[in-house]
Parts: sequence; structure tokens; C-alpha cells
Amino acid sequence: MSDSDVVSVLGAITDRPYWLTASNHDVPELRRHLRGVIKATPRAAPFYVYASAAPTRVVTPRQPIEPVTAPRLRAGEELLGPLRLSMLKPGQFNALRSRYLNPRIAPGAANLAVAVKDGNGKILGVFAMAPSSFTPDEAYLLSDFAVAPTDYPRLSKLIVLAAPPARRRGCCASGRSRDASAPCPRRRSATTRFP
Repeated sequence: MSDSDVVSVLGAITDRPYWLTASNHDVPELRRHLRGVIKATPRAAPFYVYASAAPTRVVTPRQPIEPVTAPRLRAGEELLGPLRLSMLKPGQFNALRSRYLNPRIAPGAANLAVAVKDGNGKILGVFAMAPSSFTPDEAYLLSDFAVAPTDYPRLSKLIVLAAPPARRRGCCASGRSRDASAPCPRRRSATTRFP
């Protein structure tokens, strides 16, 4: 639709006594009718809701969040080896994902979330895996991100490299199994690359 078409449609909508419309852009001409800003998920882009008259309510998505007490690597601190992997509860993964993952990347449901820690126990980043929807013997690397800010511009690559060894040790064998020594039925890994 052209800009003039959008103006025409909005004129037809707002010409009625009771109307409701939403836009993924703030419309300055309708600002006096703004009733709320909504997000489908905590990390989704906002939508601006405009209406002729209505009570305003606050409705938010609910995401379980749990505190993560382990320290994170910070700028000015040195990364020490060897690396360690620690299982995360879903709420802990959600908390770290909300803090560090790019908000434009839609979240997915992970069967397994793992924190990558350095030799001092500081969290360097997180990866999450789920069984592939398309290939039965494949584990899908659903999410990976590094903590920030640090002095290591390629820290996220280290997080990705930590995921295949975890898969081989059986971390992805089952969302219910926390035994890293269990055999893993997933023989391959796959992921999606974002530019």
C-alpha cells in the first residue's frame, strides 16, 4: 500500500463512532487515540493500538524467570580455562536470554539449556538445544549467545564450539535427562545462521 492508501484506510476507520486499529509504527496523527503499546512476546517488536474510546488495560506475556547467581565474565576480566558446562533451569535460561540475546531473534522452547563457564565459574555464554523437527537423529542448536560486554569480541564463537562436545556427551539425549554421561541418540547438529 502506498502512503496515500494508508491515509485513506485510516480515514475510513477513524470516521466511525467506535473503531480500533493497530500499527507496527507510531502514527503521530493518531497519537491522541493511542490506547496502548503491545508485544506478542517479551522480545517481539511493539504494536501501537489506537481506538476511539475504551478502557485501557495492561496485559503482558508471562515468562518464568529464575535468578542466576553465577557471576558473568565482564570487560577487563581474563577468561581462564578449562571450560565447564552447567545445566540451566528453564527460568534461568529465560533470564539470561532476555538479558543478552538480540531482541529481534524470536525465542524458542529449549529442551536443554547449558551455561558455558570458564575455570573460575564465570558464565561466558549459553547455548540451548532441542530435538530437530525434521531429522530424528539430529539435535538443533536453538540458541547461542555470549555475555557482554567483555574484552573478547569473538566470545560467541567459543559458545558455539562448546555445543557439539556437549551433544556428544549426551546432554541432548532428553529434555528430562540431566545425566551428561548417558548415550546420545542425536548423531548430528544443525542450527540457523543469522547475518
